[in-house]
Amino acid sequence: MNELHNVAVIAKKEFLDNWRNKWILAITAIFLILTLVTSYFGSEGGEAGWRSISATIAVMTAFVLLLIPIIALMLGYASIVGEKEKGSLGVLLSYPVSRAEIVIGKFVGLGLVVSTAILFGFGIAGIIIGINTKSMDFGKYGLFIISSILFGLSYLAIAILISSLLKKRSTAMGAAIFLWFFFAIIWGMIVLGALSLSGWEITSTQTISQINVYDGGNSFEINEIGKSIAYGNGNIYLLGNGIIEYNLSSHSMKKNPIPSHNYVSISYKNGNLYLAGDKALIYSIDKKEWKTINISCNDISYCNGSIYMLNFFKLIQYNEGKFKNISLPSICYSISCGEDKIYLASQSLIEYDIKNGTFSNYSLPETKIYDIAYGDGNVYILGSKSFSFNTTSKETREIFMEGSSIAYGDGKIFTLEQKSKMRLQQFPTWYYVSDFFNPVQIYRGIIALNIEFGMEDFKELYPSFYNTSSLILSLIIWILAPLVASIYFFRRRDI
Repeated sequence: MNELHNVAVIAKKEFLDNWRNKWILAITAIFLILTLVTSYFGSEGGEAGWRSISATIAVMTAFVLLLIPIIALMLGYASIVGEKEKGSLGVLLSYPVSRAEIVIGKFVGLGLVVSTAILFGFGIAGIIIGINTKSMDFGKYGLFIISSILFGLSYLAIAILISSLLKKRSTAMGAAIFLWFFFAIIWGMIVLGALSLSGWEITSTQTISQINVYDGGNSFEINEIGKSIAYGNGNIYLLGNGIIEYNLSSHSMKKNPIPSHNYVSISYKNGNLYLAGDKALIYSIDKKEWKTINISCNDISYCNGSIYMLNFFKLIQYNEGKFKNISLPSICYSISCGEDKIYLASQSLIEYDIKNGTFSNYSLPETKIYDIAYGDGNVYILGSKSFSFNTTSKETREIFMEGSSIAYGDGKIFTLEQKSKMRLQQFPTWYYVSDFFNPVQIYRGIIALNIEFGMEDFKELYPSFYNTSSLILSLIIWILAPLVASIYFFRRRDI
């Protein structure tokens, strides 16, 4: 109990000395005014007005990284060596107090100075901002204050270690300034230099599939390379290295493997998927069973109990193991089945009447056709120019669509468009590990992971070990390790 009393007495003296010198009030005022000015005059668009707590914290982080280390280092660098130069340390040691108690007492007292200034400065500012914005995320702001306090205490512990090691006040000040400069600037240059030498690049180009939805819907992206799409029963089916099933209601996605990747087109009918390629494939969605038809085709569709496979110059009808070849009037690139009729894309639109076995040819404005789809009495033609063709009135209407593959269902048109997207690449593991050796980077990591202002797209870049708990624990270690080292070196120091 006597040890705790000695620590408390020393801590009280340090705290009251800084109170009498107006240090606490000055630091509190700096944090309070700076936070309020940042929040009110830092609004987007250059106009004055209160920013949200998250936006304020995002901007304030830069000031915290600059001010708190300087304040903590200036408070602590002379705590031991300054007392020695004044001659008061010898007097203090003449009392029944151990050197460990002196170090801990000074840390506790100066730590209360730093903590009180941060708590009241940021706390009062947060209340004022919350009242004016009528919104306050106490969890985020509380974490901001707590992590700022721990950040300040880590630099205070480092300052006391410097003061315990060095013999001159001027040397300790120089060492404190150097350490601030090292952690704030030099460390980052070293790490970025090593990153550059490792050949790491900040971005990579990824080809993705964008599904455009026309007539009541929003476009969305699928991070797979797609060749063809089909629609059925509320799902988009994307043909790529497998079959991606994307549910439009739940936005859930799953991938089904296919026997090989030599397939170019996909269609849907009655719970089955039909794939065209080196061989034709039929996939029962419910049974999860594959059936192979040894016919090479460039497109495939289902109509009235038969499968129709297009092989450029001919149409192959397949029904119950029987094949029928149908010669085409011209080379065709795409097929879609309507009601008792089959529509084929060529230089024109070809209609094949299944019952009569006759062809009708409908001219189109000059265009390069990529794919067609049938739905609700219309054929939708996707190409360099896109059209809808009414199968009753035989009228053609130009519509704006983009992509290389088209599907129709539930009153909506879906087109597949491949796009190149720049993606941020995750840093190497050693880069994140290096952050734990720098309190500045640890603090930045806590803010980035939790404030989320402008960071929504970056969450995926952080590995599992780089989380809030591990970062806060690291700050605590940065407090305890220098403090223990200070006690060790101070015990062995001649006074």
